[in-house]
Amino acid sequence: MKLEAVKQARLGCADSSLALRSLTLLIGSALLVSGNPSMAQTEFESPPTFSASKILPPELLTGPDYRIAEQVINDGFMNTYTINSRFGTFTASSNEELLIRVGEVHAIAAMDDWANSEQFVKGARKAGKDRLGSATRLVIDPAGTFKDTAGGVKEIFQSARHGIDEAGDRVSDKVSGEDDGEGGGLDVKELIGYSRAKRQYAAEFGVDPYSTNPVVQEHLGRLSRAGFAGDVGAGAALTVVDGGVGMAISVAGHLQSLKEQVRDMSPNELRELNEKKLRAMDVEQSVIDLYLGNYAFSPTYQTAFVATLEEIDGAADRGEFVKVAVLAKDEDQALFRLSQARMYANYHKSVKPLRAFVLVSELLVIAARTADGALVVNVPADHVFFTSSLAGFFRAARSGLDSVAGVSSKQVWIAGGISPMAQSWLEESGWTVHADAKK
Repeated sequence: MKLEAVKQARLGCADSSLALRSLTLLIGSALLVSGNPSMAQTEFESPPTFSASKILPPELLTGPDYRIAEQVINDGFMNTYTINSRFGTFTASSNEELLIRVGEVHAIAAMDDWANSEQFVKGARKAGKDRLGSATRLVIDPAGTFKDTAGGVKEIFQSARHGIDEAGDRVSDKVSGEDDGEGGGLDVKELIGYSRAKRQYAAEFGVDPYSTNPVVQEHLGRLSRAGFAGDVGAGAALTVVDGGVGMAISVAGHLQSLKEQVRDMSPNELRELNEKKLRAMDVEQSVIDLYLGNYAFSPTYQTAFVATLEEIDGAADRGEFVKVAVLAKDEDQALFRLSQARMYANYHKSVKPLRAFVLVSELLVIAARTADGALVVNVPADHVFFTSSLAGFFRAARSGLDSVAGVSSKQVWIAGGISPMAQSWLEESGWTVHADAKK
């Protein structure tokens, strides 16, 4: 599919108020696009409020430094969690993000223990107060809820309506820099050394050095500065701190394999590596440029997404997936696309090899085809209910998907659960439904 076709796709999308954080904002207006008057009489489900104690394993519910609030809000696709900790209140907009944020709480506590260890304090004194600010006593007062919940994945298809031609507006000047955290006051040579130290500390404590969590950055930045200036190596931290370290990255399996790359390579080096890989997949250079310049994908997420596409070897048109990823506006949307790519990679390896990706231009929805003609749509949703958004999306997508020649079956794979009503409706609409695909 040509880039121009993607640009034109937004012209066929109806304006609407879309109310999804996960699968789509586009989904909400698609009902109107379908033009089916009988939909007005359809009785839909109201997404429930879950109890965290009933849907999460006991070991995840609470820890020494946090507790997950009992009320879990579902919008028809994704779960939203509130994590109350001694470092502040955090919001997680999906099951996947919950694991990452809980891991970060463990890491923050571990960083605080290290900052107050005798070995670190001695090194900090050597570094000098002017270089550190208040490098020790890093526990900060809770400062409200981390994360602006007004954005997120629910806007993902609203971004799509604007089209790939406007994605370049979101290219950030930040991405060309060596460091994405606290580096003020250091000259260029020191900044490079500090950035390397920061990535090493992040690897030891199991966090993403480019995390958007400001509390993580507060702790990680100051520790790294003190460690660099005071010659307190990150590896020494593990001689003092134990428990919880490494959880934040390891819980997301598709990030764990990148730990050494992210530690040892600068953001520019990672971008060069990713560009080389995308070219090898025959992705258009204009799309590559937009993707690599989209700051919604941190260097870590950017590299994980490209590495995951690389795993789907032999599949044509992987560039169509990159065109959709280009439209991500924030971390939630980037994580959604990364999780979706991981689902396709798992299908490719464990179910059937994928032959090619298919982009439904009117909706900017990515699907895939197998050699025997199966059309596959993977949805990294937590729990799906039968809402007008779900019905509208699949009705609106039908015309685009029906135009794909040689389709022998239609499959939808959902990462989490699905209500009986939603599953029944999808099956009546010709889809074979596979739920709990991540298990």
